[in-house]
Order: sequence, then C-alpha cells, then structure tokens
Amino acid sequence: MLLAPGWAAARDMTGKGGLGVLVPTSSRLGHTPVLALRYWRSAFAFEAAGGADWFMTSAGDDDTRRVFGQVGGTWRLVDSRRLTAGLGGRLWMVYESRELTLAGATGTEYEITNDFGLILEILLVAEYFFTDHFGISASVGPALSWGWSCETQSRSDCGLIDVFDARRGATVLELGGRYGGGIGMTYYF
Repeated sequence: MLLAPGWAAARDMTGKGGLGVLVPTSSRLGHTPVLALRYWRSAFAFEAAGGADWFMTSAGDDDTRRVFGQVGGTWRLVDSRRLTAGLGGRLWMVYESRELTLAGATGTEYEITNDFGLILEILLVAEYFFTDHFGISASVGPALSWGWSCETQSRSDCGLIDVFDARRGATVLELGGRYGGGIGMTYYF
C-alpha cells in the first residue's frame, strides 16, 4: 500500500516553543548572533529575538555600541516529516551609539553619532528538523529600512530623544539593493 506524503506525515509543532540562536544577514545588524524564541500555533509561528554588541578599536578611538531586537512570524505553507517552509516577516528595532575620538588642534575632539532604525523584512523561510526537538533554519528576502540619526561634537547634545528631534536629526528611507534574513538553530521543548 502506498501513502502519499502530506500533513498527516508531518510532525505536530502546535503548542511547542523553542529557544535558539539567529544570525541575521543584514549589515545594519552587524551579523551578530542573537538569542531567539519561537512558538508554534497550528500553522503559524511567533518569534522574537534580541541582542547587543560592543565594538572598540585597539587604539580606542572608535567605540560603537548596538542594541537590537525583533518580533515576527512565519506562516507555514509546506510541511513534511523533516522540512517546513513558509512566508515570514520580521520587524527589527536597532539603536546604535558611536563615539569617535579625534586629535584636534585644540585637544581631543569627539564625534558622537546616535542612530535609531527600523527594518522590515519579508522572508522565505525554511526549517530542517534533525529530530522532533532540534532544527536549523534559513531565511532570505527583501528588506525595507527607516533610520533616524543625530550627529554632534558634544556628548550632551545627541541623546536618544535628540535622534527624533527634526532640528538635530535626519530621517533616511532606504529601498534599493538590501536584503534580510538569516540562519539559525532552535531547540524545541
């Protein structure tokens, strides 16, 4: 007797949650691995992730701190015993603070930049399950980003609130040539 593969042959992920690591492909996020959570409800998975990084040059003249997080989901379109594929989306929020120390004619000068950004990704998502509790995933798709920025020479003139002040900040909408996505692994409970 032959059985056609389909939903009945797939594993049931309904009500399962997982903890894992996601490495985003967006250069705006610095390719930094982040802690990721995923929870399946029937054919839809909710997800959230967050992380931070801190970069300082060996000379100490460039100090960059970044904090980011995302919320998103995946709608399952194809499911087999080991592979799930679907359409997904993620909304990333990014805050970055950068301080450059420059040797000026009158002594040490600073160039302070604070950025806040939103990145919306529309993704094709695939997840391969090695077991019923462990899977790896990959996603790719176009990304749309918005950004607000504030740049100054004074530490007190460019705080997080000043980023959104139209007199000090600049707003950027980026449409072309960008992609989003990432690779990850999740352990399900």
